[in-house]
Formats: sequence, C-alpha cells, structure tokens
Amino acid sequence: EMLSEKTYLDYIATRPRAERLEGAHGLFTDEGVPINLEEEAERIRNHNGNVFTVIVSLKRVDAENLGFNNAERWRDLVRSKISIIAQEYGISLESLKWFGAFHNESHHPHIHLMFYSQSQNDSGYINKKGIDRLRHVFGTSIFRDELKQIYDDQTKVRNQLNADAADEIE
Repeated sequence: EMLSEKTYLDYIATRPRAERLEGAHGLFTDEGVPINLEEEAERIRNHNGNVFTVIVSLKRVDAENLGFNNAERWRDLVRSKISIIAQEYGISLESLKWFGAFHNESHHPHIHLMFYSQSQNDSGYINKKGIDRLRHVFGTSIFRDELKQIYDDQTKVRNQLNADAADEIE
C-alpha cells in the first residue's frame, strides 16, 4: 500500500538532508509557483507519459569551493537552464513541469530533478547527444570560474607563442 501511495517525488522532497527553502518539504520549481506535495505526487502517480529523473552530484570539496553547497544556488542554476533542459528533452517550455530538491549529503551534495510534459503531444525523449549536451551545460556553469582561469592561461601561452614565432620569423 505504501509503495502505491509514495512516489519518487515524495522521496526527494522529504528524505533526511533534503534542504527546505520554505515549507515542510525540500521541493522547488519555477519562481513564485507554490508546490503542494500531495497534489503533485498524485499528478505524477496518474501521469501516463514519460517522467524523467536526473541527479547532478559534486564532491563535497567542489561544492564548498564553488558555492554549490545549498539549495538556493542549485535552484537558481536550474531555473537559468530550464529552457535548455526542455529543449534537450523534446518538451515545449509551456508544457514542461519540473521539480528539484537539494540533498546536502556529507561526501556528495547533489540535486534531484524530475520533469515531464503536461501535453499529450510532446511526452519527451532524450538521447546520448542530449545527455552529453546537458552535462556540458551543467559542467561549464558550475565550473565557470575555474574554466575562465584555464582559458586565460591558454590565451597567455598562445599570445607568447605567437610573439616568439613572430620574433623568429623576423
């Protein structure tokens, strides 16, 4: 009976170490949209289409160093990338229903995402290329500052090589 009443959404929303931004559970979604966990779990339970789940995890040291050690930061990142997520999953932004929850685990803080299409016309899909693109989107966003330093260093080396080559040619 419990298995027929509980959903993965219940799990990500209420498990220990799910950081609660507001209310009795740890779910978040689009800005200004209140979440009634029981109603949303019922919708998912009765949903006939695809329901996608994604986990993005970091090592504790990276989460601390990069500021991804709280639900607010993860929520803001997902909100900023939600149109790309919808596109890669073949779901129109207008039909996309999504939820996230941050679990502040000691060795691997992570976020759970669930999403699906509310439309019968675009139930969604993902392929390897889409998964790779989303990994790239999340990775470059999370590690942006570290990557900037690498790119700056590469530019300095390239400029020095060009200058040295120009000197040799002269």
